[in-house]
Amino acid sequence: MNEKSMDVNTINEILEFLEIDLRSSERLPCSGQREVFLAEQISTSQKCILKICSYVPVRVARIQREIRILKNLDSDYFPDFLYQSFITDQMLEDFYDNFDPRSNKQRVEELRSMRLKAFLLTVEEYIEHISWADCIGELKKEQNLVNFLIHIFKALSLLWSLKIVHRDLKPENILVKEDFRPVIIDLGIAKSFRDGTMDLTHYAFQTPCTPRYAAPEQLTNSKTEITYKTDQFSVGVIAYTILAGRFPYGDELEIGVERVVGNLVAGRVEDLKKYNDTINDKLASLIHKLIQIKPYKRFRNADTILQKLYEIKGAVA
Repeated sequence: MNEKSMDVNTINEILEFLEIDLRSSERLPCSGQREVFLAEQISTSQKCILKICSYVPVRVARIQREIRILKNLDSDYFPDFLYQSFITDQMLEDFYDNFDPRSNKQRVEELRSMRLKAFLLTVEEYIEHISWADCIGELKKEQNLVNFLIHIFKALSLLWSLKIVHRDLKPENILVKEDFRPVIIDLGIAKSFRDGTMDLTHYAFQTPCTPRYAAPEQLTNSKTEITYKTDQFSVGVIAYTILAGRFPYGDELEIGVERVVGNLVAGRVEDLKKYNDTINDKLASLIHKLIQIKPYKRFRNADTILQKLYEIKGAVA
């Protein structure tokens, strides 16, 4: 958000000066263009996730949209939104002036050198979860994977019913609880299909996504084809990689986006059973349908997917 990233000490100094009932304890990996911190509410000691984003109109508009989505969902499959505050340039000036220029001269110079600008501070529920590295072995078991996918598509059906597509489903954006129930996070680039909703990505720009898990319509910037079926593809890639240990159309980090797109256009994908010959045929078929290149060849709706998954659940139990 600035020339220098915000550190834990600085954000805590700002929070204390503004008398905000929060204290950060650890810097976490960035989320999109936001800096992320593990924090707690001082008065209750409740853990939470604190995010800060520079005050750029398009970024702030996306965050405000994400906040509205989370408030409308009200589901255990998504984190609760707790708090937001705009930290203005004037607030930051007052913060600098709070320091004694004689006894805190070095600290004031350090803060000035950071060139802090106005930012939006948001706070979300902290979700206790286990790492994907710790749960991948259990998810390779068919019954566990099917249950996991059922929960994923129940969550997505809530989004899709609001005419919203996530557009960036990947392991990093799916927190797995100890009971293997997923919580979907980071709706910052979600797309709304409600009438009158503006697309915050300019038509000339590449559709935002994570190439490893992106659908063909995202990689080729075919924006008119991006629908809830785009999310289906990403979930299919996740399921395929869990069972096969590799990406269905190649890993863009290894072979580059161009070759991945080439494989997609040519339809070069290996049968799951080549890498896992014990997989249930119906489960393999469902995953292959999710990752069909043409959106119209994927499933029509969440209900159809869930019906298939419940049938498979009975077969693999």
